[in-house]
Parts: sequence; C-alpha cells; structure tokens
Amino acid sequence: MTLVALFRGPCDSGVPHAVRQALRDVQATGALSGAVLDDVLLAATELVTNAVNAGARTVEVLLDTPPPHVILDVTDDAPGQPTPGHPTASDTSGRGLRIVEALADQWGFRSTPDGKTVWARFTD
Repeated sequence: MTLVALFRGPCDSGVPHAVRQALRDVQATGALSGAVLDDVLLAATELVTNAVNAGARTVEVLLDTPPPHVILDVTDDAPGQPTPGHPTASDTSGRGLRIVEALADQWGFRSTPDGKTVWARFTD
C-alpha cells in the first residue's frame, strides 16, 4: 500500500468516526501495525475534529505508508493556520495539536489554494 484516501467529502461531526473506521479497515489489510495504528487513529481524530471546529466545509484525509513511515494528511478549506494551544487544566479544548505533536515523529502544515494541509509522520 502506498497512498490511500481515507475520506473525501463534506466536513461535519460524523467525519472523525468515518476516518477511524477507514483506518481500521486499512489495518485489517495488514498495512498498519497495531503499534502505530493507535497513534494514527488519535492524531487523525484530533486533526479532523480541528477541521470541523474551524468551520471547514470539506475535508480530505490521506494516508501514505512509505516504509518505515506512515504519513497522515488532513486537508480542509477552513481559513487560518493551525497553532498549538496553551490550555489550562480546566480548559475543555485546545489540546489537539499538542496531542499530535506528542504522538508523531514530526508534524506541520502547508497552505493550499483553498485552505491548508496538516500532516503528521509516524514510524511504523
């Protein structure tokens, strides 16, 4: 497996669940080990949820597996750039990018004509 589109379509509150299911389907093919799957599942959920919360209308989630890496791309059409938050202990949001930062070997973003792509790279 090289590049797999996990999801393309309207961005709504059901997308995180759809992306998690698509990742489990990929794992069932043997393309992802269980060790990296949990990290990718959580990072994908956080990044897609950020797109939903930012008001994106559309989102695309891609997975690439050039050995020994797993690269997750989440592209959305919401304005702005992703910035890690500095939540306090009582805040109920603002931790998503910090979680991705902790799980991934590297993460970043690039601007696109209609928004941005946030990517995270993991080692399988």
